[in-house]
Amino acid sequence: MYGGRPSRAYVYGKHPFKSQTMIPVLSEYFHDIVPYFFCCKWQSEEDNAKTCQMYNYFRTSQDCSSYQPPAVASVFGDPHLITFDQVNYTFNGKGEFTLARVDNPMYRF
Repeated sequence: MYGGRPSRAYVYGKHPFKSQTMIPVLSEYFHDIVPYFFCCKWQSEEDNAKTCQMYNYFRTSQDCSSYQPPAVASVFGDPHLITFDQVNYTFNGKGEFTLARVDNPMYRF
């Protein structure tokens, strides 16, 4: 297995620290480091293999094997569209149409 372990909390947290996993350093220690030590480092020899194997099953490696890059959509020419799922369309409708809309204030489009 290559890569690191997936993290449930980030070491620097997230402002304004009002969520359970967003307290700097403490959340990263509690949600990421302590489970690893309990399952893989502090177990007796006979329990270590079983619990560490279970830990690695549920917290698999971050080796980018399941990474999905952002999708691309485009409109070109007069009636040609390619959607986010890479389906081609030729559309001759009249009026104004929306290809994508983002209603989340955290993201700009």
